[in-house]
Amino acid sequence: MNKRTKLLGASLLVGIFTVFACACSANQTSGEIKAEQYSVPASDISEINISVRDRSIILTSSEDDQIHLFYSQNEKEFYQIGVENQILTMQASSDKGVLDYIGDSSANMREIKLQIPDSITCNLAITTTNNNVVLPKMTLNGNISLDVNNGDISLNQFLGEGNITLHTKNGNITGTLTGSAEDFTIQSEARKGNSSLPESQAGGNKTLNVTTNNGDIDLSFEK
Repeated sequence: MNKRTKLLGASLLVGIFTVFACACSANQTSGEIKAEQYSVPASDISEINISVRDRSIILTSSEDDQIHLFYSQNEKEFYQIGVENQILTMQASSDKGVLDYIGDSSANMREIKLQIPDSITCNLAITTTNNNVVLPKMTLNGNISLDVNNGDISLNQFLGEGNITLHTKNGNITGTLTGSAEDFTIQSEARKGNSSLPESQAGGNKTLNVTTNNGDIDLSFEK
């Protein structure tokens, strides 16, 4: 290796180090993570729509008559949240460039907590990727739709008084629904997986549609 080649190699290493250092510095100065909260009276809402990526969604009961969203964001990854025509919408937005992924600290922002009053009357739709959705022991008087890519859906004695649609790709759907299987007209399919539900069952006054692609369905009913 001649002297010129050595100098070029050293210059290249210095350049890479400089870009990396600048990117990390920019991430630290412009990427400060802030914990935020958004609240709205439950009586003003008939539908909740959450559409995000790389976030877990944890649903819990609100201790008042408000709907609360707890989340973290920074200047590069943030949310558009608002209410229009009684529909509460939360949508993820990103202004990240290639260099923003160097020294990325967004792992500290991966969780969204949604608090709603027990027995609220509204529809709920959640879409996320690369993480999980968890529903607790509570009642929702409305239709519910959950769609998760590369993550699981977990229910803990959840009572849905409307139609329920659950879908995962590369993830499992597990847990318990309060009530009886006979309450539902059921359609289910577990592609490349196993299912505890019948593929088809008629007669219920509510619809339960459960599908997985490369995942298992293990749902039971508990009165």
